[in-house]
Amino acid sequence: MMKLKILGHTLARELEELIRLFEEQQSSRNTNFDNLTLVSKVISLERKTLNLATIEENNEIKTSSKLEFTQRAYFHGEKAFKWEIRRCAYLALSQYFSCQLNWGILTGIRPSKVVQELLTEIPDSSNVLQILKDFYFVSENKANLVLEIAQRELKILSASTKNSIAIYIGIPFCTTRCLYCSFT
Repeated sequence: MMKLKILGHTLARELEELIRLFEEQQSSRNTNFDNLTLVSKVISLERKTLNLATIEENNEIKTSSKLEFTQRAYFHGEKAFKWEIRRCAYLALSQYFSCQLNWGILTGIRPSKVVQELLTEIPDSSNVLQILKDFYFVSENKANLVLEIAQRELKILSASTKNSIAIYIGIPFCTTRCLYCSFT
């Protein structure tokens, strides 16, 4: 597995998941991940916070990305920080491996929950689709899919009462694992 070096933040779990997804994408190639390190840094310079991510191979920088931390209108505080760190690492990883992940950085148990939050703040679905593609790096077909699911879920949720309870029941029928899924 590719090594991870973190400076200025504590988001190891999120970045390890992202690394694992890229490694799975590269499984058909003979890539020696033991010689690779993702270095993720957060630094503050003159009232700016910068996210830096580099891919090092045998301690030599092979690719890098840099993003200035900007407060997004649809995420605030610690959530925005987390997404910006993941975005920067994703850019470095996708550049190094010359590939994109269909789900981009939108990984985890329920990607539709993020889209529901977006739809609450930004009701125009075309703007939400653009955010999914530009900010989260989600492919066109997956962005459309998750938007459709989120809209269906919002209809159900809007019909519920204050004391309603939502229950998630996982049925392990999958023959393969989706890149966004955190279940094994």
